This record gives sequence, structure tokens and C-alpha cells, in this order.
Amino acid sequence: MDKALFENTKTVKKSGHLAIQIRQRILSGEFNPGDPALQEKDIMEEFHVSKGTAREALKILESQGLIDIRTGPKGGVSVTQVSVDKANEMMWNYFFRSDITIKDIYQVRKVLEPLLAEIVTPLLSRDTINRLAVNLDSLDCVGKYESTAERIVELDFHKILAECCPNPILAFFIQFIINLLEKIVMAQGIEFTDESEKLKMSGYNFHADLLKSFLNKDAVEATRLMSEHMKEAEAYMLQFLNDQQILKKE
Repeated sequence: MDKALFENTKTVKKSGHLAIQIRQRILSGEFNPGDPALQEKDIMEEFHVSKGTAREALKILESQGLIDIRTGPKGGVSVTQVSVDKANEMMWNYFFRSDITIKDIYQVRKVLEPLLAEIVTPLLSRDTINRLAVNLDSLDCVGKYESTAERIVELDFHKILAECCPNPILAFFIQFIINLLEKIVMAQGIEFTDESEKLKMSGYNFHADLLKSFLNKDAVEATRLMSEHMKEAEAYMLQFLNDQQILKKE
């Protein structure tokens, strides 16, 4: 490794550049999940950097979810598979300081979720149909005016569908948006009113009709229902949260 690559740079910049070099090697497939990665000593020797720089670079990669660092006699550095939860967490941190509104979220949901319904309808297995049916029964069992619990159960229905999507990009973004909505619902809460009970019944009816279309493998009907479902869900959510900036910049 050419030492000039890291000359005349500050320690932080040097470690960041080093992390990029190692990251590229990990993403290229040189190291597979679970394999030992470059250890601190190896990095110092190969890249001609100090212990502090090597350690800082590894910390950067660990924060990105690319490696796992364990201490002790059996410790070391190993490559990890970036989890959906980790990726969601990083994206959530990014959007936390954005002026996101309910309209912003549903503008995306109204496009993506009907597409999801169209794609997954012919692919849903009997086990998945049963999971959706159990979720529907759970929503029916939620007590009157338990609005926060209702929203979480409803969103789980959409999570199950996203899990079945063969398009990993579409699946990831839908799961992220649903997780974002869950955080908002938990943080903001929804006032327990007669209107919230109407929202519950609207969601229940749409999910029941969607389940029928899934059983019939009717992708056209499932797409239509999901489109209407998203429009009505947006209208109800706007009543509760008034399209306020639900993630505000400080």
C-alpha cells in the first residue's frame, strides 16, 4: 500500500478514507458475512497507519453495520450482514431532522402500496394468507378507542405483504415507511374518539376485502382496493394529526 495515500491528512480524515478502502473490499465480496475481516494489526501493517487510525476506521465500519468488533481472547473483527433494522435506524436518524408531514408519507404510500399489492397477489402462499387472516382477527379484537394499538395492528398487515415482495428495493422502502409511521403513531398518539373508531372499521373492511382478492388471486382488484385504502387512510390520519410537521427540525 502506498504510504502517500494517507500523507498530509488529519487523523480523522485519514481514518475515514481508510474506512472507505476497507468498505469497498467488503462490498466487493472479498469478505463474506461471518468471515474474519482485516484485524487491527493487519490494517496497521498493510496501510502503514497508526493503531489509533486503524481503530477509528474499524469503529466507523462498525457504526455502519458492516463489521462486528469483539474484545477478549476469542474476540476480533468479523464481517456482518447489514440488517434491515440497522438500515432503517440509519435512515430514521437522517429523516429525524426533516420537516416530514403525513401528506409526504402518503404521497409515497399511494404510489408504492398499490404496486406492492399487484406484485404479491399471485405469489402469496397459504401460510401468508393465514397470517393476514390472523392479523385481521387481531384488529377485530382490539378494544374500542384503543387507537394506537389499532394503527400498529393495521400496519403489521402491510408489513406481512412487504415481506413477500420479490423486489428487495420496493420491499425495503415500504417497510421503512411503515416503521416510520409506527414511530410517529407511538410518539404522537391518536386521540381516542368516535372518528378513531371509524378509522379502525375502515381499515378492517379494506383489509377484509383485500384478503378476499388475495384468495382469488385477483391482482387487479387488489391493486384497486389498496389504492382506495391509501387514499382513505391518508384522509383519516390528516384529521388526527392535521398534517402538522411530525418530524421537526430543531
